[in-house]
Amino acid sequence: MLAESEALSEALRLVLKLVLAESEALSEALRLVLKLVLAESEALIEALRLVLRLVLAESEALIEALRLVLKLVLAESEALIEALRLVLKLVLAESDSLIDALRLVLKLVLAESEALTETDWLALNDAEADSLVETD
Repeated sequence: MLAESEALSEALRLVLKLVLAESEALSEALRLVLKLVLAESEALIEALRLVLRLVLAESEALIEALRLVLKLVLAESEALIEALRLVLKLVLAESDSLIDALRLVLKLVLAESEALTETDWLALNDAEADSLVETD
């Protein structure tokens, strides 16, 4: 019986050793699976980080493009404002020239009117003088 007990003990020890070995193998397998999952998670995290970087880069490029478009619009607006300012300056200069021309025409009309008035005055004086001479 002692030999059977020892054999049974040895068998149990070997079974436990096998179970323990299988547990260690199972533990190692689980550790490797978890490591793979973690590696895949890290790879997924890295992929997401790269995608986010790409999105950010595209956003920055889009923001830069919009900034350049707005700068172009502003430059065109400034050019348009400058063109309108020059047109208004030209219109104002033409108005000033027109006013000067009208002023000169009015001066000429006034001078002619004064000349006619003086001529009429002289003619009237001559007529009065003639009538005085005739009455004498």
